[in-house]
Amino acid sequence: MVSQRVEALIAVGLVVEDGMTPSTGGRRAVRLRFGHEAGVVAVGHLGATHSRLAVADLGGTLLAEVAVDWPVKSGPARTLEWAAHQFRELLEAAGKTAADLRGIGIGVPGPVQHAEGRPISPGLMPGWDGFPI
Repeated sequence: MVSQRVEALIAVGLVVEDGMTPSTGGRRAVRLRFGHEAGVVAVGHLGATHSRLAVADLGGTLLAEVAVDWPVKSGPARTLEWAAHQFRELLEAAGKTAADLRGIGIGVPGPVQHAEGRPISPGLMPGWDGFPI
């Protein structure tokens, strides 16, 4: 089961073989790593008064980032529209396109119902309660 999942990840380039491990008496194992060249992720931290957004390769190397004073109390629609615009600019600065994007992760300053991606009664985030991030 695990080998089938790994083979599927290798087939799409998300995992690549990276040499062999030394033998400890049995067959040498293949070393695996994330295929950092297989795409990028957009990541963001939306704070109460400022935010930091970035684009990173799949190995975790930052390719472009920005830190901006932005009040999360501006509301969810306006803030997320702003973040989407920033992510587009960061992709461009990194020489990447939306087709290279494999995922987006955003942290917010309040409790979140993770299964649905909705803040729950966030004290620092007026207007965000139940908003589908």
